[in-house]
Amino acid sequence: MRLIPSPKNGSEENLRQAIEDHLKIKPYTEIVANGHKLIWSLPNENAWWRARNLLTVEVETIAWLDAFDLDDILLDVGANMGLYSLYAGRAGHRVFSFEPESSNFSLLNTNIYANQLSEKITAWCAALSNKDGLDRLYLSRFWDAGSGHSFGANVDDNLNPRESAHVQGAIGFRLDTLIEEQSVPVPNHIKIDVDGLEHKVIEGGLSTLKNRQVKSVLVEMNRRLPDHRNIFRIMDDNGFHCPESFVKLAEYRGGYFDRVGNVLFARSQEWAEEIVRVGEARFANDPVARQLKNQFESGQGTPTGAFPDEILHLSLPKPSPFVLESVEKQAGNLVVIGRCVHPEFAHELRSRLKSDGQFSRGVSEPELEKVGDRGDSQYRFRILCQ
Repeated sequence: MRLIPSPKNGSEENLRQAIEDHLKIKPYTEIVANGHKLIWSLPNENAWWRARNLLTVEVETIAWLDAFDLDDILLDVGANMGLYSLYAGRAGHRVFSFEPESSNFSLLNTNIYANQLSEKITAWCAALSNKDGLDRLYLSRFWDAGSGHSFGANVDDNLNPRESAHVQGAIGFRLDTLIEEQSVPVPNHIKIDVDGLEHKVIEGGLSTLKNRQVKSVLVEMNRRLPDHRNIFRIMDDNGFHCPESFVKLAEYRGGYFDRVGNVLFARSQEWAEEIVRVGEARFANDPVARQLKNQFESGQGTPTGAFPDEILHLSLPKPSPFVLESVEKQAGNLVVIGRCVHPEFAHELRSRLKSDGQFSRGVSEPELEKVGDRGDSQYRFRILCQ
């Protein structure tokens, strides 16, 4: 954090100049995705990673969005910075987006405004869950385009207890409440990605799922979790089909996200299978998509969206015993943040950083924090490189 002297402690002219310099820095990027021109605000490298990998990190989601009928309505639950909301909105669909985290909600609206999509996309700073009311949103980390936050329970995406970087007040609703009160229309398609608490969103929308206007639901699921496996039963009871081939295309097999991936539930089995065929073809012809999936499955993925390989050029073993979450530039230094299952792996990474020869002033001992108290608990580490 850089502190600017106030007029009491420094020159007012210096303060004004610092503010003017800050206001001049408003980076945006323009990406043409399958014929859709989209503008993205880039407050940090995390947002840049997400924007540039729009078509590659989830080829199955793009294939699903491309299969919508023109007048279809999308409900985007856990919209983050609006990647898929804006992609659908630019294609002409009506979108209702829900994002409770304050930084992400601001970024989401900035992107909607930059693309002049206010008539197509409406965003709410709210969570969807299995209850209505005020609660707390527990943040994995406080930064733009971040993820891993949890509403109403201080847990990680594996539903294990954790320490949070920040706790924010938030409001949540049941989807059924919103439909009953006509706050939003019955959607034709629902996307749910809330990092572990997807089952609560489903529980809050049981009446809506019975409505035949809902054609499909795309849910990010962790099939290691009993609450998530129960979603298959709920969706089957409500007349949705789930192609196993879609699961095979989208799910990670190995690494931190082992058995995590998007699952498509659709009224029409044939419609869903056509999406799978399109997604498989795109994946087969996209080397970047294959590389990204391989990185995640081998432990080299960057769950928070950072891309440390472009800042820190370091040869890591595959599979790696540690996961790099981010590499941040701070006052000419690098701060390496990640997690591992045993402290010795963080010390191993420090040794690699020291022997790499990039850092003349040294590499600090890892700052370690245990996350969770169960058998599958991990350690979060922070290493300063000077």
